[in-house]
Amino acid sequence: MRLEEMTLARLRRAVELYLEFAYADAPLAASLPIPEWGAYPPSDPVSSHLDLFLDESSPSGVRCFALRLGNARYRFMKLRLLEYLYRDEFFFTVDTHDQMFESAGDPELARLMAYNRERKQAIEASWEGAGLPTTVNLKGLCEGTPVEVEPRKGVRILLVEDDPSIQETVERLLEVKGYDVDVACDGREAVGMADPSRHALVLMDVEMPRMSGIDAMKALRDDPERRRLPVLLMTAGAVPLAQAEAGTGFLVKPFRADELFRFLDLQLERNPSS
Repeated sequence: MRLEEMTLARLRRAVELYLEFAYADAPLAASLPIPEWGAYPPSDPVSSHLDLFLDESSPSGVRCFALRLGNARYRFMKLRLLEYLYRDEFFFTVDTHDQMFESAGDPELARLMAYNRERKQAIEASWEGAGLPTTVNLKGLCEGTPVEVEPRKGVRILLVEDDPSIQETVERLLEVKGYDVDVACDGREAVGMADPSRHALVLMDVEMPRMSGIDAMKALRDDPERRRLPVLLMTAGAVPLAQAEAGTGFLVKPFRADELFRFLDLQLERNPSS
């Protein structure tokens, strides 16, 4: 949905549903930073009131606006209104902020991450049910956008992404650009599939169930036969430097498709023998 078409009424509904499911088992805190928008007409475009948000737009110009509303157990979770893959198309997503956790090895931390993911899924499902724009709309947008299919490059990429809508969209975009694509749904599956004789690069999300992208990357680095396989991490936030240095590179979400292709070209140029 274009930002100019997004109304305050839609944003309010998105916030209401977020709070309903994020705090389903706890009362709302009085200190929650809920925007004060009572004086504005519901039909006002969100684009006229961007001061209500934290501006988390990327240096490359991809726009992202956030409200840090937390949940019953973790105060850093955010509602995000972001431009993703397609210029001027915005979607609601939940950022669990889990990329700041180094590992889910701690049982208590693993339970918190699982809880955050459950809240995210419940919120985003409620948005979809209410007809609000979410990443589920990406697939239809991709299928409805006329493109010219490029010749095959003879390069195969392992795409690792647990969100089905994003996975299918990115897979299609890569295939249109001439890449061959294999798909894994989480880090554990990626570790089982990654093969330097088959894959030129692993394009991997960071926040995933069972095994995160960071832990999957570390497992590949610990394998003498696969430690040189290029890994491009996709993350919704800052990755601690010690983690980022272990990988080939990282691409901060949200990003546009053309930015993804530039990063891929750069990584593949650096590893021509891959």
